[in-house]
Amino acid sequence: MLTLLLTVIIAVSTCLCEDVQPVLGSSFTFSQNCENDEEGKLLRSEPHGEVEVAVHQRGVWTPARGYRGQILQSSSIFFRRIFYNDSGVYVLRCGIQTMRIQVKVLIPFNVTVKEGENASLPCFTPLKAANKCVCARWEINKQVVFEWNSCTDKGNGTADGRLSVSPGRLLNGDIELRQVKKEDQGDYFCYKQNEDGEKEGDPSVVSLKVN
Repeated sequence: MLTLLLTVIIAVSTCLCEDVQPVLGSSFTFSQNCENDEEGKLLRSEPHGEVEVAVHQRGVWTPARGYRGQILQSSSIFFRRIFYNDSGVYVLRCGIQTMRIQVKVLIPFNVTVKEGENASLPCFTPLKAANKCVCARWEINKQVVFEWNSCTDKGNGTADGRLSVSPGRLLNGDIELRQVKKEDQGDYFCYKQNEDGEKEGDPSVVSLKVN
């Protein structure tokens, strides 16, 4: 009976969090965190076991020896720069709570244009689906900037009308941003959505730089 009770407690205190997808070369902060008064650890699952990444004490995360210079000592788990080999499964332990976090680093396609020029942003996410409607959805800073529906062949872009589907590229979901401004630069994510508006698969990323 005691063994069964312990098993239930462990099951309740463990959760598998959603995947997180930082962009290669960017800074990245885990949204999950321990309470200030909790002792905690961030570990990385490796084939030979778990490797310590950072330790949480008195409200501060301190990086392990192998992560000094990459993770800052702060109140949250902050990577100064994310590398491709940082992809993997991480285990966050806060008190009796355990969270497993899947990190998948995305490689961006770089586009550089001069201010005032047009920028073509390709979507490398497969959008075709047999006998089904699909939608290409573009986001920047978690804000939707363009959506296109394959059944209606219509898209909804920015209020100023500078974003549109590139001519002849409807099935690919590529978009064109006209007369770009400095504030337009950043990482644009192209997602495939199903008929219910749910995201499917991994997004493609275009990193736009405006000179």
